[in-house]
Amino acid sequence: MPTLVWAGRPFFTDDAGLTTAGKCQVESWVQVNQSDTKDMWTVPACNPSGNFELSLGLNYFQVSQQEDVKSYLLQGKTLFRELEANSWGLGFAAGVIRSGQQSEGTDFAYFPLSISALDSDLMLHLNVGWLRDRTLSANRSTWGVGAEYALLPKAALFLEAFGDDAQKPLWHSGLNVALLPERIYLNLTYGRNLAFADDNRFYSIGLNFYSIPWR
Repeated sequence: MPTLVWAGRPFFTDDAGLTTAGKCQVESWVQVNQSDTKDMWTVPACNPSGNFELSLGLNYFQVSQQEDVKSYLLQGKTLFRELEANSWGLGFAAGVIRSGQQSEGTDFAYFPLSISALDSDLMLHLNVGWLRDRTLSANRSTWGVGAEYALLPKAALFLEAFGDDAQKPLWHSGLNVALLPERIYLNLTYGRNLAFADDNRFYSIGLNFYSIPWR
């Protein structure tokens, strides 16, 4: 199951961007894994100050018809350099994922770097970071690299690869469509590990709401 850390959907690789100052967004998706498990997320995020974004995610992971796991995510994110067209941006994010058992879960931190080209029709993203698996008491280095291209004014294609130093990398691709530009987006994705093992395939569908005013 590809759950390294949460990032801006439909990417697992995060970008060097924040929610608009003084506004909120909600990103939600359902991921269906080849192992017949389901992963459902709802992640509201708000930017109260202009250079700090706070996210609180709620997760429902269905292991089987008889078993499920509920958890939450808390993440903070800031920028060292704001991303502009035909330039680059750099940020820092850190957070925790917890379930009912405080001895279980994940602590994480990473640096997202984004590069804009072709007047932002082409975007490249790179993440390097660290996570702490509290269940296994293990530290891991994490990475992600991705690209998105504005194929049409209201649709973009993306492709990424990501992983850590303890498991095989995964690749992930899909389509992001603006149902209402800058407000509502629909994304459809498919992924699997780079060894092309059938039991690692996953699919997802997401619906994201952006720039919801809160003040």
